[in-house]
Amino acid sequence: MAFHIDGPLDVDRYRQCWQQVSQRHSILRTKFITTDLVLDHSALQVILPSVDTTWSYTAQDHSLDDGFAEQYFVRDRQNGFAFDGSPLMRLALFKVSDTEHQLFWTFHHALLDAWSTHIVLDEVMALYHEQPLQPAVQYHTYLAHLARQPAKATQSFWQEFLHNVQPTPDLQLPRVHATSPLPTTPKHHVHQKVLNRTLTEVHAFCRNMGITTNNLLRGLWALALGRYLGDAKEVTFGVMVSGRNVPVDGIDDMVGVCINTVPFRVKLDSQQPLQGWLWDIHCQSGDIMAYEHASLVDIQKWANIAADTSLFQSLLIYDKYRNDLTTTTEKRIQCHHVGGVNFTEYPMVVSFEDANDQLRMALTYEAKLYDI
Repeated sequence: MAFHIDGPLDVDRYRQCWQQVSQRHSILRTKFITTDLVLDHSALQVILPSVDTTWSYTAQDHSLDDGFAEQYFVRDRQNGFAFDGSPLMRLALFKVSDTEHQLFWTFHHALLDAWSTHIVLDEVMALYHEQPLQPAVQYHTYLAHLARQPAKATQSFWQEFLHNVQPTPDLQLPRVHATSPLPTTPKHHVHQKVLNRTLTEVHAFCRNMGITTNNLLRGLWALALGRYLGDAKEVTFGVMVSGRNVPVDGIDDMVGVCINTVPFRVKLDSQQPLQGWLWDIHCQSGDIMAYEHASLVDIQKWANIAADTSLFQSLLIYDKYRNDLTTTTEKRIQCHHVGGVNFTEYPMVVSFEDANDQLRMALTYEAKLYDI
């Protein structure tokens, strides 16, 4: 993730604030180890008493070039993370001027989801401005909730939901020729901002239909996939769910990974009225909510999809949060989210950020597969 920091910044103090937040949350003091003592050979989470946040500082003293952020993240990704090491995140701060800095934050996907990143950043800013923080909500309470969920009911739901489902074929999009030059980056990213007036109209449309913006976007993506799958009558794609619609105290203030990826199946019937079709998607989303904690590995197994086969080729992400982090003190600095790169294993990912009355869309696709 990339952030632009406006205002005179005390770098040492800012770094100390990050260190304090890392100490507050057990997930940020985590490493994972594998052992034969675990029957399924999964990793064990180990909470360390303390960690030293990986930090670098560079005084550029000039504006960063366009494209610097994406190039930085591509280079940074080559460093990777040692899964059994700690910390599983790192920070790089670049000084642009006395009143401007650029922050790059890289972390392993096992640590944080998008919601958590905003909690962490809010806390860093609060500490920087000497504002009190409430006791941290620890991640283990969420894990305990997941462990109590009924396994048989979850399996039965997904088996019925995905009855007779077939893996999604490749999209009918222009492909990269074997003779084409190799792409300079593994992923291509296309960003688009939806105009405020258009977003207002979208929200009004959803209210009239009795659905959420998220479910409208799911419907639109289903229509797009149907077109690029040869006018398919049914499509299946992945959706990223927040995982926070659960009865756990303090879940909205919890730092840790609550998100999950689950399949979403949509029938495409040109004879069905639009409102009824969107309402079906809305209701289907509600039905899934009670079972969205299931792992994709288990879901595919229950759907009789081979372990080496992907049920879907695309992923839809919808995040709703604010992305301007400010305070009201005299020593105020402002931190603005200006972008980032999310690497996933799916050939195509469309993500939406609904924040501060703005909707931002990003399309990420495999540069070695698609020529679009």
